[in-house]
Amino acid sequence: MKKIRVDRHFFNTFATVAILVIAMCVALLYVFNFLLKNQTQSRKDYLLGQSQITANAVSMEMEVFKRDLYFFSSQYQYEEPHGSLVESGILNLISKHAGYIKSVTVFVNGEARRFQVDESGTVSDIYMNIAAPVFPEQEILFESNRQKLYLSWSGSGIVFDLDLHTYLSNVPSNFIDLTSGFSLLLKPGGGGVVDLDLNTTIADNVLLHEKTFAEVQDLREAGLSDVFEGIIEKNRENEDVLIAFYPIEIFDESYGLALGVTKSNVIEAVVNGFLIIGGGIFLFTGLILFVILRYVKSLKDSREQMDKNRKELEDLVNQQKLLFEYSSDFTYRHDLKFNFSYISENVLKVLGYTPEEFANPKYRRFTENPINKEKDEAFNRILQGISESENFFVEMRNRKDEPVILEMKEKPYFNQKGTFAGVIGIAKDVTDRFMSDQKFKILFEYSSDPHLIFTQSKGILDCNEAAVKALGAESKEQLYGKLPHEFSPEMQPDNRNSKYKGQEVVQQVLDNGKYVFDWTHKKLNGEEFPVEVTLTTVLLNQEKVILAVWHDLTERKRVEKVLIEGRQRAESLARSKQQFLSGMSHEIRTPLNAVIGYTDFLLDENPREDQKEKLEALKFSADNLLSLVQDILDHSVVESGKLEFSSEPFSLKTNIVRVAQMMKQKAEVKGVELTYEFDKKLPEEVIGDPNRLRQILINIIGNAVKFTDEGSVKIKSYVISENETHHEIGFEVEDTGIGIPKDRQEVVFNTFEQGDLNILNKYGGTGLGLAITKKLVELQGGTIAVESEQGKGSIFTVEITFRKSETKIERHSQPEIDTKVEKPQTNGGDFSGASALVVEDNPINQKIAERFLKSRGASVTIASNGKEALDVVSSKNYDFVLMDIQMPEMDGYEATKAIRKIDDPYFQKLPIICLTADAFSEVRDRVLEAGMTDYVTKPISKEKFFKVLGKYYNRK
Repeated sequence: MKKIRVDRHFFNTFATVAILVIAMCVALLYVFNFLLKNQTQSRKDYLLGQSQITANAVSMEMEVFKRDLYFFSSQYQYEEPHGSLVESGILNLISKHAGYIKSVTVFVNGEARRFQVDESGTVSDIYMNIAAPVFPEQEILFESNRQKLYLSWSGSGIVFDLDLHTYLSNVPSNFIDLTSGFSLLLKPGGGGVVDLDLNTTIADNVLLHEKTFAEVQDLREAGLSDVFEGIIEKNRENEDVLIAFYPIEIFDESYGLALGVTKSNVIEAVVNGFLIIGGGIFLFTGLILFVILRYVKSLKDSREQMDKNRKELEDLVNQQKLLFEYSSDFTYRHDLKFNFSYISENVLKVLGYTPEEFANPKYRRFTENPINKEKDEAFNRILQGISESENFFVEMRNRKDEPVILEMKEKPYFNQKGTFAGVIGIAKDVTDRFMSDQKFKILFEYSSDPHLIFTQSKGILDCNEAAVKALGAESKEQLYGKLPHEFSPEMQPDNRNSKYKGQEVVQQVLDNGKYVFDWTHKKLNGEEFPVEVTLTTVLLNQEKVILAVWHDLTERKRVEKVLIEGRQRAESLARSKQQFLSGMSHEIRTPLNAVIGYTDFLLDENPREDQKEKLEALKFSADNLLSLVQDILDHSVVESGKLEFSSEPFSLKTNIVRVAQMMKQKAEVKGVELTYEFDKKLPEEVIGDPNRLRQILINIIGNAVKFTDEGSVKIKSYVISENETHHEIGFEVEDTGIGIPKDRQEVVFNTFEQGDLNILNKYGGTGLGLAITKKLVELQGGTIAVESEQGKGSIFTVEITFRKSETKIERHSQPEIDTKVEKPQTNGGDFSGASALVVEDNPINQKIAERFLKSRGASVTIASNGKEALDVVSSKNYDFVLMDIQMPEMDGYEATKAIRKIDDPYFQKLPIICLTADAFSEVRDRVLEAGMTDYVTKPISKEKFFKVLGKYYNRK
């Protein structure tokens, strides 16, 4: 059934399109024939009219010329032809008929005098020796073939040489556009044709249309010869022509004026018009076809929705009927004398009167409500043209004698003469709304929140008692006419002027309809109080006003003040905590620097085995204490929310190898095998924070080595998933250590928590390492988990997503990858010949730094504070300066800035390495901002110390 329906749709569509195309072709043919017929008749009528106008103009001109000649002849026939009077008469004729008089020749007694007119109209007088012609017996003779006029008397005469061809060629152009046609002057009596054609030649292109035969016959009967019929026969096989004839009399001789246009010119005009109309029809037809195709495309869906739409339409109709039945509007129209010509049926529902009853003035009963005065004023404003529409309210009585409030809207209407004839209007029952306005007035008056109604131009129009009380006034009259900002201090808490800020908020509410903001007002006695202001635009008696509602914020401000003070106290405590931790870090790291430094010195001096064992135990304890301090500082940074992550390309494999190498020595001491392996799909490079990744791995691998007494620690890294922009990488650390009980596996990531209560006694630690690690992982959007069995070991898994890197690391920069970790090589950098300035106030730290440097061949100068360093630094060229921060007289920050200010390029490039016992990132940032080149934290690690110095020392 579905296929049959589709075929029927196709057939119907095809039939519709075919019918439309046929109809369009028929319409185009009809339009073309109509245009051709209309254009032919129009051109023919036009030619007939213009030929008559042209012929009449020529005939009139020739009659005038003829009269002038007779007048001239009668005036001067008794004068000598060469006399002055004759000469003046000739010049007058030439000037008056210069269009066709070429020359005038006077013959007297064998002499000839010629008056000749050139192209510019100038007359020249020439005496000539030519024979006189034989003058005719009659006084005036027109010789049409030569176009001459002869005047003779007393044996003498005057010859007028005429140029009727040029004249008659110019005359039609004054009345008709001949750019696409021609004109002919046809002479009867076998005298030939005077051709006045502008564009075509009569013998080649003119064929008189058959419909002109009757017209030719009429002209023949008017006195023309058979020359016309000869033209018709001669050109019968040439192009059809539309031609019009009209007879002309020139000096008592008959001519025929023919104006014509070829049929091709008519067709060309028709084609141009047809192309425009046809193009419009094609566009219209294309539009109809597009609409039909769109209609056919949606026809299937339309049929499926037909029942549903029909049901919805029925529901809509029922709703419209219901709406009409319960509408409270009726419309009307009346003239200037309030004679109603139309009243809608709904007036029965609104007032209880039929339209016929309401048209009777006795049923239009108005109450004594003052609002009724507005209706007459509104009508007068429309009548005087002051207003194009009016809104107003009236109160009338219905059939039950109950008052009804109507909202009226009226507009003028005009009669056919354009004068004001009356008004059309619509009336709406707003009685309930007015009752609501009464309720609003009750709320307005009795609300505990201050309410004020005002405009920018008139000030406060009304307010409730709460506003009077809030401002400390005795009555409303004290507030009327003033703007709210006048009851305010000069400046608001944000240091904005109350007047100008008040103007801005008023503009805000006028633009948006509502605006809420905080404001400080002032009572009449000068006492200030804070409020939350809600401004809303409302209509009051057809005028837009602003309703201001104040909500007292005194209690809220008090709470905000308490909260602010609490926050300030919390920030103060945080700063105190930071200062305490910074001071603790400095105070603990400084002696640790001495302990670790001198322990390293003693271990380098080949101690006895019993001494070496004790020294290594001392260094182990110092390292644990340093780790404890570092954990506390890291936890403080994480908790403060000031932890930042870098985003840079780095090698995963390189960083994993370096961490493994760091842990190798501790693993070997315990007899634990440390291995690692990489997934073949592991990317060469990713984008992320390599330092945070190393810190995560150090904590997890360090814990694995710490809690494994025998067996192995295995490190695995692998790709979990990837997309176009990111890699999800997994890191797994598996050990054969003591394991974690099931009930303690969830708490090992909590702050200060251990997997077992006995661990603290046996292994020590703060319980912060895994808590810090979890924070570092989660802040990067990753996860960390543990699987463990007590006595058999643990597996810690970390999953972190890194962005893909577009650059590739050079292969030679990658470390050699092996499944076993090699023992790290001690930095053997040679600083022979280097000159170092150590700026340090602690004597022990001075000796440690000095001994480290001298052990690598560097010479050392000691300065006890920043001021002393300034005096020493310019005495010789140093390769680098080691600068402490906290020193008496001048600290390291000031000393560094002073060195950088010295006007010498050497001091701008001099490496200044900070030696600081404060490991907070804020301190490190401040160090770099002061102009220091790099920093080394105390206690000083010999490897890190020389690694940093090696970056800035160029061996000479």
